[in-house]
Amino acid sequence: MRIRTILPALAAAALIVGATPSAAPAQVSVGVGIGTGGLGIGVAVDFGPPEIPVYDQPPCPQPNYIWTPGYWAYGEYGYYWVPGTWVAAPQPGYLWTPGYWAYNGGSYTFEAGYWAPQVGFYGGINYGAGYYGNGYVGGRWSGNNFEYNTAVTNVNTTSIRNVYVNRSFSRGNGSRVAYNGGPHGIQMRPTSAQLAVAHLHHIAMVPVQRTHQLEAAQNRAYYAKVNDGRPKVAAVQRPLSASNRPAGFEALRASDRTTAHAATAHAATAHTAAHNPSAHNAMAHSPAVNHQTVSHSAASAQQRAAAQREASQKKAADQRQAEATARQHQAAAAAQQHQAAAAAASRQREAAAAAQQRQAAAASRQREAAAAAQQRQAAAAQQRQAAAAQQRQAAAAQQRQAAAAQRQAAVRQQAVQRQAAQRQAVQRPAMQRAAPQRPAAAPHPQGGGGGGDHHPPR
Repeated sequence: MRIRTILPALAAAALIVGATPSAAPAQVSVGVGIGTGGLGIGVAVDFGPPEIPVYDQPPCPQPNYIWTPGYWAYGEYGYYWVPGTWVAAPQPGYLWTPGYWAYNGGSYTFEAGYWAPQVGFYGGINYGAGYYGNGYVGGRWSGNNFEYNTAVTNVNTTSIRNVYVNRSFSRGNGSRVAYNGGPHGIQMRPTSAQLAVAHLHHIAMVPVQRTHQLEAAQNRAYYAKVNDGRPKVAAVQRPLSASNRPAGFEALRASDRTTAHAATAHAATAHTAAHNPSAHNAMAHSPAVNHQTVSHSAASAQQRAAAQREASQKKAADQRQAEATARQHQAAAAAQQHQAAAAAASRQREAAAAAQQRQAAAASRQREAAAAAQQRQAAAAQQRQAAAAQQRQAAAAQQRQAAAAQRQAAVRQQAVQRQAAQRQAVQRPAMQRAAPQRPAAAPHPQGGGGGGDHHPPR
């Protein structure tokens, strides 16, 4: 393996790119491997990183945190794993585009991740947990709240309620290759939409992400030469820090640097042999020639220069294509805005007309309701008047019936009185005639005895 250092001025520019928001993702060969001395800016590695390990995503610690997948970084001790973790977005609406290793001009360089309103190109790498090589399906922003797709993301729904379920996506082909291009790499190119994302406003790694990566670089257990590409703690719920280190943390040893350099020479030998068999044979028959000398031979330098020129031309062509695509998108967006404004104006006019119709209909219904109420009131008054008339008629009939009954009673009483008078008139002469024949009798206490009339003595 060889490590190629870029000019100091370029390294300084890369530091600026990494520390401040950028208008486009880093396109220079900037390795973000972090060693014990700090950021390893400006490195290119002759062999690709190990495969992405398989691990379980820890649950989201709190709302509006975004999952940032783990990745392989490179430092002076070799490749090491930076565990996946949950990070708060720098501002609502921003999503994380993971960084990725890319094969450029015979070496592997790292394209740094960034925050942007959309997810851009990340080499087609299947990082898992929603990052399946194209876009992100683990969640989405809804205003200032982030909603989590529980079909992908590990969320405790008792504490986080902004969730939904969407299974209409592909989890990729299952490849765990960690680099794009080159031998056995992911052969995927960015789409026009992903190229357009390159012109959106970007924000580099936030401070907790940089601290997280620095802490991973201090842990011997995260280095590929120690864990054979299978770190025991591949993901953590919260970013690493001096006060938040995983179980089994082990500081780097002095021998690790020597071991890393030996592995570097061996990897460079394999890489040179694969691309230049004659050089490999010369190395095999000439012990005095070391691996590093062969790696930096003039022929290799010319090949690298040609490959770099080709890569630069390719990047320039990609940039021109991205700019053209961006202009097309801007024109399309302007046309869409114009159409949207026209449609909005049309909808407003239609809404105003509909509102007027509704108001007219409401006024008509009010008038109809008022007329109906008046009709009901008039009908009710007529019913009351008819009922009063019926009551008066009934009372008059009752009075007439009572008067007739009284007259009939008076007539009957008069008839009874006349009959009684007549009987008395008939009985009185008979009694007078029969009186001398009866003997005198003592007065009866009740005025008579034996059922006859009592008369005084003559």
